[in-house]
Amino acid sequence: MKTLFVALAALMFAFFLGCQNSITDPVMPETNVVSKDVFNFTYPNVIGLKGWIYDPSHRSKSFAEISGVVRYKIQEVSTDGTPADLDKTAPNEIFAAKNLKVSLFVDADLKINCRHKNLPSTVNGTAESIVEVNRTDQSDYYIEKSFKVENTCCRPLDLILKFRVSDKQLELVSMRLFINEY
Repeated sequence: MKTLFVALAALMFAFFLGCQNSITDPVMPETNVVSKDVFNFTYPNVIGLKGWIYDPSHRSKSFAEISGVVRYKIQEVSTDGTPADLDKTAPNEIFAAKNLKVSLFVDADLKINCRHKNLPSTVNGTAESIVEVNRTDQSDYYIEKSFKVENTCCRPLDLILKFRVSDKQLELVSMRLFINEY
């Protein structure tokens, strides 16, 4: 009975030692948590990119599958581009034009139907735009931004995204690929 107890204790001890991190395991610092928080503060809103898009870089009527996200932030800014202090806005300025700063971050993959390569093409980039909005006018405001597609096979491409802008949100209106000849 003693032998069984000692063997069981030794087995449990070996099990617990096996579950612990070894000396050779790398220690990962928690710095990613801070950078994710800063990133989420910088770009708090998300628009999904998913679907098929015409690929003009191939002669046949080819389409590419796109998947990814557009992260964005919209904030009211003064005419010099600094964040506006809405509490100090003069009463006569309430109905005047205002500026909205739209900050974008695009992270997307494109699966292009090409016989020369099978790796996905990628789009990773940032952009900013200032939109002057008339407070009394209810018209729509649009911005269009171009992002370079990396790892293309046959010709250089740009992803062109068009958005409708409002005070609080951004709406994706269209997306297309464009052959970049520069």
